Amino acid sequence: MCGIIAAASNRNVGKLLVQGLHKMEYRGYDSAGIALHQKDQIAHLRTLGKVKLLEDKMIAEKPKSKLGIAHTRWATHGEPSEENAHPHKSNDRVYIVHNGIIENYLDLKEFLKKEGYTFSSQTDSELIAHLLEYFLSMGNSMIDSMYLTKEKLDGAYAIAAIDREDDQNIVNLYFLKMVMSLNLLQKAVQFLTILNKKLIEKLHILIFQIKRPQKVNMNISWKKKSMNNLMQY
Repeated sequence: MCGIIAAASNRNVGKLLVQGLHKMEYRGYDSAGIALHQKDQIAHLRTLGKVKLLEDKMIAEKPKSKLGIAHTRWATHGEPSEENAHPHKSNDRVYIVHNGIIENYLDLKEFLKKEGYTFSSQTDSELIAHLLEYFLSMGNSMIDSMYLTKEKLDGAYAIAAIDREDDQNIVNLYFLKMVMSLNLLQKAVQFLTILNKKLIEKLHILIFQIKRPQKVNMNISWKKKSMNNLMQY
């Protein structure tokens, strides 16, 4: 199992993300990586081996960001290597971290190759970045692109993604092969202490958006509406 972590704040999150990876390192991993939003580009660092090596790279390069995602990998598809380490990217725009298995990744990979996408890793995860970029290029929002991507994927997985064109939000998807109550899903979101949450729930699907706070101690407002048997907050 891989470890994923995301943070959106009004202060630098790089150290926080690396500390989070250290907390999960007891499980045993072969590589680590981080993607940090920096205005018009994404700082993308990956290392083979312990989280300490990624931390050393962070100290050397000193990337600053208020929004980012990070990952520790236990190889399943593809050997342990920097190329197979997360985060994976598409067209230098979309960066993702993923935990789980995409059962139909070979079919999706062939579809994306026909659409002009190239692959630099042996993983089943990289195609998620390409699918998100594919739907974004059609004019969809990131949260809608995540939902459309979910419709293409078979398996059980958790994903966090950032978009170079959006320095305010991280979009997350959890898809489990079980039925979870709305109350349980709300508790899961509350546990993450997310500001300005956006949640779509349908049986066992959880998609939500983490928005970078503009002020400290800002209030959380909830809005509810019904749409195609979904609940959106």
